[in-house]
Amino acid sequence: MSLLSSDLFQSLLSFVIKLLAGFASYFLFAYSSNTLGAVEFGVFSFYFSIVMLVASFFSFGQQTFLMKEIPSALLSNDLPSEKAVYKFSSAMTIAGALLGAVTFFVIVMIVDDKAQGVALWGAVLTGLFCISQATIGALRVQGYALLAVASRDLLWRVLTIVVVFLSVIYFTLVLASSELLLLFSLSLLPVLCLHFYIIFKALVSRYNEKSVSLRWKSWGGASFGFGLIALISSADIYAYTIVLKYLLPVEVVGGFFAALKTVELLNIFLMAVTLVLAPYFSTLISEKNYVGLQRKCNVALVLQGTPAVFSCVLVLFFAPNFLGFFSAEYEVYSSLLRLLTIGMLVNALTGATVLLLQLGGMHWRHVVYQGSSLLISIALLPVFVHYFGFNGAALSFILSKVLWNLLAILSIKSKLQVDPSIFAFFSQKSRYFDVLVSDLLAVKK
Repeated sequence: MSLLSSDLFQSLLSFVIKLLAGFASYFLFAYSSNTLGAVEFGVFSFYFSIVMLVASFFSFGQQTFLMKEIPSALLSNDLPSEKAVYKFSSAMTIAGALLGAVTFFVIVMIVDDKAQGVALWGAVLTGLFCISQATIGALRVQGYALLAVASRDLLWRVLTIVVVFLSVIYFTLVLASSELLLLFSLSLLPVLCLHFYIIFKALVSRYNEKSVSLRWKSWGGASFGFGLIALISSADIYAYTIVLKYLLPVEVVGGFFAALKTVELLNIFLMAVTLVLAPYFSTLISEKNYVGLQRKCNVALVLQGTPAVFSCVLVLFFAPNFLGFFSAEYEVYSSLLRLLTIGMLVNALTGATVLLLQLGGMHWRHVVYQGSSLLISIALLPVFVHYFGFNGAALSFILSKVLWNLLAILSIKSKLQVDPSIFAFFSQKSRYFDVLVSDLLAVKK
């Protein structure tokens, strides 16, 4: 049973779920593209990107907040504090869902006052996604991390595929952006019902305290910060789609979004590994065990970097085939896809920079580094597009990835005395090749 508890096995299990979710997402958007057509899919990509950006911020980082506050309350067996955290998170989630829905509706009405359907159903999806971020956090702190990921990231996509298929084939509906946003919302509802059932069942009998004290100021500030971090983290994917809507024809926007959804599969390796190794990083940082931390960083890099490099090569060789799955019209953007792949590979080979910045108390540096890199790249996007056409969008994307990851590595090396990137393997001090295999099979104590 020890092997089942190893980093390798747990990472592989998480990876399998994430990989299935990634392919489900890829197939979902590809099928949506074939259903909507190249032009309408470009319109949908634009509005869906706004949904994700708005929801990222107005989730107010409750997934991260719960992961930060609940374990300490559980460790001290402090039920009143635990209840207070959940009560605060519930209030923030409801408020965030409503504010996010209203914000999306207003944005769409400003962009196109005739798109009432998009505004309505996109607002519903925004609110539901905000809620799902909090329920995932609640499930993770209760020991249901894999269930949380499998249900929202995998089951939701599968349900949406089924609903879209039935709508088009069985009910012979002609879908546009508004109807697709509605179907995305409907398929998320059963996932949320499952989450609520598990959370309610786990918590309903635990609390006897009728009233608890909420730390609105400190917790509210932390939630705002986590929300800002989430916004910036997702913005480096979705912001380009939104800005390109005003620089290039809408069908190019759809092609860019299709390329992004393809290279997004490479991020699965990073997410799957950090999901498992996050508790180790947190413990080693608190213990100031920088040798152990460097060794775990090396483990993370091998587990995420090896499959990422293989997948990158695959995408580079078969770029037209991947884009053709979305639409034959998108195959002309193969060079764009290849360039975006390089940007994502930079992300994979620089290691768990986001996680280390957050756990190392450098979350505001994360905001500044990634935010400023993104702003610089977005500001230069019109220049890149002017000189390089649609490939300029990918060059801007690569610039953002390189800038922010280099800044992150320098800060991590300075404060935590570790190098999370592939450059660690070129350093005699940091590579620890002699214990790498045993570290990969290490069992949680």
